[in-house]
Amino acid sequence: MPFGANSAISADHPAGVDGATLATVIHSSFNLMQEKMMATAAAKQDRIGARVPHEVYETLCRAAELTGATVNQFLVQAALKEAQEVIEREEVIRLSPRDWNWLLDLMENPPKPNAKLKAALKLYQKSKRDDASNTFSWEP
Repeated sequence: MPFGANSAISADHPAGVDGATLATVIHSSFNLMQEKMMATAAAKQDRIGARVPHEVYETLCRAAELTGATVNQFLVQAALKEAQEVIEREEVIRLSPRDWNWLLDLMENPPKPNAKLKAALKLYQKSKRDDASNTFSWEP
């Protein structure tokens, strides 16, 4: 769950809570979440380090302070969020309704193989036969 002003706190917090109190509640929620993750995670943890220009460090410190997190907490949370977005972007295929219907139609009613596809299949089958006689074993 992202850490920041729009995360750990939902509509059930009392109206009129000041920013400092809200930051403390968010920070406490983050700490509880972190403790739960640490308790359920494997004992092994890895370390990440980076050298950055002083201006970048100051910006990160300021952002961390505004969210009530330490710089390390802020960096890990931000990096994890970005990593999850990259993985989703690379692993999930999104189709419009029109394209989805087109794909389903192709799968339900595949076209007849043309000459190029038949030639590619023959080439593939030949390469499989040639590889079968190879004495090199890929298995461990």
